[in-house]
Order: sequence, then C-alpha cells, then structure tokens
Amino acid sequence: MSKSAAKRAPLSTKHVRKGYYKGKGATKEGTFRGKAGRFVIDKERQVQLVIPDLTGFKLKPYIAKAVSKWAPEETRAI
Repeated sequence: MSKSAAKRAPLSTKHVRKGYYKGKGATKEGTFRGKAGRFVIDKERQVQLVIPDLTGFKLKPYIAKAVSKWAPEETRAI
C-alpha cells in the first residue's frame, strides 16, 4: 500500500499512540461513578424504541417451512 493510500485507510488502534479507543459506534447510556467504578445508567441517554400497534395486522412474522426456497418453474426466468 502506498503512503497516500495508507492515509486514506480507516484508522485502527494499531496505527495510533497509546490511549486511543476506537469503540464500536455505540452510544454511552451512562457513566462510571466513584472509586469502585460503578456504572450508573442515565435515563435520558437510553435508546427508546417506537413500536407501532400491530393489532389487526394481517401478515405473519414467520415463514412456514412448507414454502419452497425457489419460485415455481413457470415464473422463474433463467
């Protein structure tokens, strides 16, 4: 890899100095408090999922095992 290409490569922990923490892209939902480092969850930072009401919804959540993996031959274009 050339030097200019290496500059554009994603930054990893192997290419930086001590103390760099890349993380996984997740949000922090709390903080560490006290000498023991107990984790305190902050309710303002927690992820809130908005789930719609599915009463009367006609589709089923799973696919039956009897359904074939491939489309019928007459509709399948090869």
